[in-house]
Formats: sequence, structure tokens, C-alpha cells
Amino acid sequence: MTTTVLFFSEKITPRLRYTVATIIGNLSGLDFIFTQDKSAFLSADLPKINYSKMQICGKELRISPHPLLFDNSIQPYLIESENDFFINPNNNNLVTELFNFDVFARIFFLVSRYEEYNCPTTLLDAYQRFSSTLSVASKLGFLQQPIVNQYIIQLSKQLKNIFPNLKTQFPTYKFQPTFDIDMAWTYKNKGILRNSGGFLQDILSGRFNSIRNRANILRGINNDPYYTFEYIKKLHQSHDLKPVVFWLLGDLAKYDKNIDWTVPEFQTLIQSFAKDFRVGIHPSYRSNQSVSILKMEVERLENILSSIPPLAVRGQNTEGEQKTFPSRQHFLKLRFPDTYRRLIDVGIREDWTMGYADETGFRASIATPFPWFDLEKNEETPLIIHPFQAMDVTLNNYLRLTPEAALERLQSLMDTTKSVGGTFTTLWHNDNLAEMDAWKGWRAVYEKLLNT
Repeated sequence: MTTTVLFFSEKITPRLRYTVATIIGNLSGLDFIFTQDKSAFLSADLPKINYSKMQICGKELRISPHPLLFDNSIQPYLIESENDFFINPNNNNLVTELFNFDVFARIFFLVSRYEEYNCPTTLLDAYQRFSSTLSVASKLGFLQQPIVNQYIIQLSKQLKNIFPNLKTQFPTYKFQPTFDIDMAWTYKNKGILRNSGGFLQDILSGRFNSIRNRANILRGINNDPYYTFEYIKKLHQSHDLKPVVFWLLGDLAKYDKNIDWTVPEFQTLIQSFAKDFRVGIHPSYRSNQSVSILKMEVERLENILSSIPPLAVRGQNTEGEQKTFPSRQHFLKLRFPDTYRRLIDVGIREDWTMGYADETGFRASIATPFPWFDLEKNEETPLIIHPFQAMDVTLNNYLRLTPEAALERLQSLMDTTKSVGGTFTTLWHNDNLAEMDAWKGWRAVYEKLLNT
């Protein structure tokens, strides 16, 4: 048995190496050796992939190449139908007819988020985000499928059919819950000015029940409904799950209405989570325009956690090297390549923003973490992207699903992820587990999901 595959191409580029060695290699357990020598390819006694327009030998898997992986620029590809999506109708593959398209080009296009680089700002949503409806995955109807994982499984099966001694190993399924903490308390720890303004708005609006409720919470008579943290801890510990928890620490602004990071009770809360779970930074809306603001917020989290042993806060690898904080952008505000470059600049090596606000599914068409490829620089980076498939706000506010329909959607996504050995990642908020107003019944959705 062997895990080595000889890969022939007339040109070896960073895009090709990234797609084949990194993405396909990591998800199949295969090791790829690249060659541009036809004679060496012909004589080698190894499983072979021929990425060229002409057959070299009788026993090979040949894929006819599209120019995408040989290019250094970013072209404005318009993909509105399957025929636009790197189809090679005259592939002339003597061994298999499975792929009548360039599967490597498709994988690279989807995982690199190629289409997001050329998107005009006029098409972006109110928060200047790339919406799911703009994506090829949505237009061609595979947004709810991790089609990259599926392609790699199909490709591996074809290789094994031709080369039975080939050994593959795919990832095993995982469930990874995550939380974004935008507002730890409804009324508590907001300070005199903010609560006074809240009282005034309630008075002017005639919301007398809200006035009474706010007063009782501030006096300690009632519990603050957003404070669901003990419930979150016990629930996940009972299922032996460790959520990653992202904390918003930016200054108060229009889209950043969190608790002041200097509040001692807030810092104590973050520290308590860091002892049991992974914690990360939730970069503010404003930080998406400024590396200095992002750096400041990361330093705030470092300051808060300075009294916690590094092993509990960040984790260590076997050599004892410290891992950096994970991050997820507030409002899922992600712009290529600027957002990811800023994260790299401040030392962040994991980002969990890869998902849509307006729809569930697989934004990069992949169900497993992967390194980000900077298209403008044409190079693989050290930043690992962790895609998520569903957010609570998407299900309730955007899609307006009932709790029952939301659970059905979540279970379908989970089953689909399991089928490819992916990581099913959910995004939830502490306040949406409070059983208040439009979120009544949603705590049961989350509990049933964890029991699935």
C-alpha cells in the first residue's frame, strides 16, 4: 500500500501546489510528488495524475486543465451556470468519465473565495458584506453541500479504482459549538449613563414593564436574562463539548454596543471561561478598518487573561509553543484580502468568520479547516480558516424559520457534514438562549441539537 501520488503538470504554480498538496492532500491523507518530466512520469511505478491536455500513459487519472491555476492575476470570471464552471467537454479521458470539468480549478476557486475579490461594492449588503445570493454555490444550488470534500472523496475513489494499492485517510467527524458574546448582560454593568438613557427611552415610549424589569434587575431582585453563562457551561460539560467563545472588547460605537472591557465583573467572566474552554477575540465592527484598533482589542484580551496560565488560555503544542487567540469578526464582516491580512499582522493564526449571515451552508464549499490562500500575493498563508455552517440569527432573523424547522435544517447540515467526515460548527449567542421575546423556544432547539 502507498499514500504517494505522482502528479504531472507542464507548469507547477503556487495555486496548483496549494490546491493539490494542501487542500486535497490534507483531506485525503495522500502525499503528492510534482513533476514536469514526462519521461519520469511515464516510467514511475506510482499512482499517477496527469494534469495536462494529452494522455501520457495508459494507466493514469487525467484531468484537462483550465488556465485558472496557471494564472497569477485575478480574472473576472462570470459563472452563472454549470457550463461556465470550468467545464472541459472534450476531456478525452481514456480511464474515467467522472470529471468532465477541471476539479482542481473548481476546488481552488471555491476555497480561495476567488469570486469575493472581484465583487463590486455596489452589490454588497448594508454592512458591506458579500451575501450568499451572490455566490456560485447559491446560483448553482450546492450551498448546503460541502462540495469540495465530496469532490476529493470522488477523486480518491477514482484513483483507487485505477491504483488499488493506494491508501487514503479522510478526517473524522467532529461537532464544534462556538459562541459570540456581543452583550454579556441586558442591563447590568452598562454604567449609569447608558442605563439612564435606557430608562428615558422606556419612559418616552411608555414601556412601563421594561422600566420595572430594568429596575428590578439593577437592584438584584431579578436575574439579568442575557446572563446565561452558567447554563452554557453546564450544558456543554454534560455533553463533553468544549465551545470556542469569542468576546467583543471594542469601544462603544454604533455597531459595537458591548460591555466596557474594564468592568471587573466582565473580566472575571471571561477569565472563568478561559479556565474551561477556548476563548478568542471578537474583533469589533470598527476594527475591520484599522489594524491599530484590532491590535488594541487583542491586547485587551491578553491583559484580561494575563493571570490565567497560558495552557488554559491558549493551549500548547507538544513543544510548548504558545498558540495565538482564535478570532471571529463581529457582524461576520469579512473583506478579501484586507480582513485576513490584518489578522496575520497582529499575530492571529485562526479565524472562524467563514460563513454567511443571511443563509446557512458552506461559504467556501468545504467542511474542514484549511489554510487561507492570499490571491493578490498568490501565496499560501499561516492563517487557518475554520468554516461554520449555521448561526442562530440566520435561522431566526434572516430565514424566519420556526424552532422546529430550524432544528430540521441544523440536523440536515450535521448529517451532510458527517457524510464527509467534516467539522460541524455552529455559531450561537448567549442572549439568544435567554428565552425572551422572539427567542422563546430556541433554547430547546440548541439542547436537541446537542443530543442529536
